[in-house]
Formats: sequence, C-alpha cells, structure tokens
Amino acid sequence: MNLDEWIVVIVGLFFGYWAVNAFINRKESPSSSSSNKQKQGSSKSDSNEKSSTDDAWFQILEVNEGASLDEVTTAYKRKIRQYHPDKVESLGPELKKLAEKKSKEINAAYNTAKRIKK
Repeated sequence: MNLDEWIVVIVGLFFGYWAVNAFINRKESPSSSSSNKQKQGSSKSDSNEKSSTDDAWFQILEVNEGASLDEVTTAYKRKIRQYHPDKVESLGPELKKLAEKKSKEINAAYNTAKRIKK
C-alpha cells in the first residue's frame, strides 16, 4: 500500500469511529432536557466515567487485568501513539476532537492502572 492508500484507510477508520460514536451517543442522550438536568447529567457522567475507567482500564489498554506495570506501560505507549491528537492535526477539527477524547480515555486508564499496580 502506498501512502495515499494508508491515509484513506486511517481517515476512514476515524470517520467510522466518529459516526458510530455519534449514533450511540444520540440514542443514549435524551432529546429534551433542561439546563439543570444537563448539569446534573454532566456531574453524573463524570463520576460514571471515573468508575468505568476504574473498572475497564485493562480493556481500554488492551491488556490482561493481571498485567505487570511494564506491560501496561508498553500498551499505553502503543495506544497513545495511535490516538495522539498531533497525529491527526492536518485531518480536520472533528478528527482532532475525537483523538483528544480517545487520548484522555487512554491517559485516564493508564493513570488508573498505575494507581492500582503500585
């Protein structure tokens, strides 16, 4: 495969991930809510994100739950290399936001793993 084909594949993967994510989030979020409910929802989602990261850090990093800290660090470096926002900066703001979100998720999972493994 030449460089142009790789770029098309990468853009396609990011767009597909973004489209599926947008579809799933649209189904889960209520269409009519007051700003007060949104504030409560965001604080609930923050606590849910933390607990889901605590429970699923090994799934995000794609390692076994019993993996050593060295294995976790290697997996983290591999994942962050794939999703770092600087890698997709030239591909547009939507993909950069998606990469930022995924990078934050990976960083949170890695921090959770480091806390647990110490």
